[in-house]
Amino acid sequence: MKHNPCIIGLVGLPGAGKTTVTEFLEKHGFVRVILSDIIRDELKKRGVTDITRELLQDVGNEMRRKFGPDVLAKRAMKRLKTLGNKKYVIDGIRNLSEIAYLKKQNHLLLIGIQAAARVRFMRLKRRKLNPLTNSYQEFLLQARRENKLGANTTGLRVIDCLKQCQTILENSKTILIFEKQLHAFLFKNNML
Repeated sequence: MKHNPCIIGLVGLPGAGKTTVTEFLEKHGFVRVILSDIIRDELKKRGVTDITRELLQDVGNEMRRKFGPDVLAKRAMKRLKTLGNKKYVIDGIRNLSEIAYLKKQNHLLLIGIQAAARVRFMRLKRRKLNPLTNSYQEFLLQARRENKLGANTTGLRVIDCLKQCQTILENSKTILIFEKQLHAFLFKNNML
């Protein structure tokens, strides 16, 4: 009997804990693709080396306009299918067309990750890779871009994507508490 792939899609604002979930799932045999890595690959092809969050957002929207609003999800699935695994995690879904495409792949579990703004800000400041250097006010402005940048069909719509999730996990406490919550949820849904 052929087993269908299991796909977990992650939605959340920067610093909510998507990477924490991804790392947890990798320990349990999942293979990941981060949608912003697909945009980074495009920027590398263009010879761009100074990559900012704003540039990733702008080029991602440009790619959605040029190749279709689900381009990142299509490229992610193409990349994952070459790996031959049956358990996938797609990190960083920010557009409703990406969700619509992934739902057509069957066996999608869309998980939203939320954390209070101040908690997300502090996490991003402490991040080892690309730590946040902005003020709290600049961080809040950047977070607004995650929800309203670009046209309705091709732009960033994280809050709208969160509304499509089958579940929302709150991640404002310790990593240990969050991982216990995550483990219980995934076990209950036969994904571990």
